[in-house]
This record gives sequence, structure tokens and C-alpha cells, in this order.
Amino acid sequence: LPERLSLLLQLNGPPECDAHNLECLRSIVAKAQTFPLLAAKLHANGHGALAGFLAAELARATELSLDPKDIPLAAEMLLEMAFGNTLTQPLRPGAPLLPQAQIDRRREFAIALFLRGFSVKP
Repeated sequence: LPERLSLLLQLNGPPECDAHNLECLRSIVAKAQTFPLLAAKLHANGHGALAGFLAAELARATELSLDPKDIPLAAEMLLEMAFGNTLTQPLRPGAPLLPQAQIDRRREFAIALFLRGFSVKP
């Protein structure tokens, strides 16, 4: 389970695109009121889809002591633990991007902490 969650929570894409993705996110947030359908679709296809994949993986995991009705909430919490507040970086123009090693460490730490909370050893 820890390995499967780690794979799901890895960002895919060339590292040089991070700055462009950040600017795109800033634009989307700034124009969400003007283009609410576009913002909602981007959220559903990104964050929403990943939360769904995590929920499906958690539902299949027999080693978790997790009430099935809490699985969507648990998936959202794991996602937030692994990635942090999505708006922190966009609200800090000019701040350096986090090093990949720090992103990887946060992801693995979040998974370990999450699984320990539900009686699973990573």
C-alpha cells in the first residue's frame, strides 16, 4: 500500500514546467469568478481525479482500519498532507520552487504518518 500511494502522489511532468504550471495556476485562481466552469473542470480533472484514485486505493486496502464512509475524507486529507496548501506557492511570487528532494520527503512522510494513523506500518 505505501508504494501504491507513493506512485499516485508523485507529480508527473518535466521539472522545468513547474514555473509555467505555477503561473497557470495563478491565472486560473485570479479568473475563477470570471470563468467558474473552467475553474471547476480543472479542479475536478486534477485534484478531484487524484482524490478519486486515492479513495479507490484506500477502499481496496484490506489492511486499513478505516470506516468505508470515511474513505473520501481520508483521501482528501492524505492529498492535503502530501502536497500542502496549494495556494502557498502561488501567493509567493519570486519565491524559489521547492527542491524535488523536499517534495519527495514530504510525500513519503505524509504517507507514513497517514498509515500509522490507521494501524498500517509503512
